[in-house]
Amino acid sequence: MEILKCILLSIWICTVLISNIMMESCSKRGPQNRTPTNFTVYKRTLTIIADGVRVSLKKAPWPDTWENFWNDAGSSTVKFGRKFIKWADEEYGFNATALTDEQLTNGDEVDLGEFIYTPYMPDITYRVISETTKTKMTYYRNTQVRDAAFVLIAKKSFNSSGNRREIIQEGATLFMGVYIIDTSKECGFSKKPEVITFTCSMDQRAENGFGPFVCDMFSRKCGVGEQIGLSVVTSPNYFKVASVIFFPPGASITEPDKP
Repeated sequence: MEILKCILLSIWICTVLISNIMMESCSKRGPQNRTPTNFTVYKRTLTIIADGVRVSLKKAPWPDTWENFWNDAGSSTVKFGRKFIKWADEEYGFNATALTDEQLTNGDEVDLGEFIYTPYMPDITYRVISETTKTKMTYYRNTQVRDAAFVLIAKKSFNSSGNRREIIQEGATLFMGVYIIDTSKECGFSKKPEVITFTCSMDQRAENGFGPFVCDMFSRKCGVGEQIGLSVVTSPNYFKVASVIFFPPGASITEPDKP
C-alpha cells in the first residue's frame, strides 16, 4: 500500500510539473504588443500559406483519409458530395447526378463526358500565419489547415447555364470544399477546430504554373467571406499558395445558401 501511495504521489508531482512547464512556455512567448489597432474595414482576416512539396493529390491511406476528413468536418462524403452536385448544377449548369454514392465515398475519379469529377485532398503542409480583427492582431505558430474538396474539371469551353452566366474555359475547375483549422497546439486557443466552407472556380493554370483564385467562404463563426489568393505549381511537384480570407467579403455581405 505504501509503495502504491508513493507511485501515485510521484505521478501527481510529474503531472503538476508538466502542467507548470506548459503554462510557463505559454507565458514566455514574448512581450505582447498592446498598441491599439483600428482595423475597421473587415470583421476578420486570415492569412494562409502552403509551402513545400505536394506529395500527392490524395493523402494516404486512401480512401480512409477522405472519409475521415468529411466526418471530422461534421458531414460525410455522400452528404457533402450531393450538396456539391446540387451547387454545380444550380450555379453553372454542370450535371453530375450520374455520380454514385460509392464513387463519392471511395474518392474515385470519374469521366462524365464534358467534364471530369475528381476528389481533392492534397498531402502538403498548409497553415495559418496571422489573423486580424477590428481590435487585434494575432500570429500563429503551430496552426495547421487541412483541406479537401469535390472538383469538376471542364474538358472543353462552354457557356454556363446556371445562375452564374459566364464562359467556362477548357481546363477550368470548380471546387466545393472545406478548411479545418486546428488551433489545439496554440497556447490559449480553442481546442475545437474551426470549419470554413469554400466554393470557387479557377481557370486553367498559365504555362509558368501560376493560378489565381477567388473563393466564396462561409464560417458559422463569422458568416460570409471571400478568399483571394495565388497558387503556383512547378515541376516535379513543388507547390506554393498564399491567400487571404476576408470576413465579410469586399463586394457583398449577403449570406449564400449554407453548403
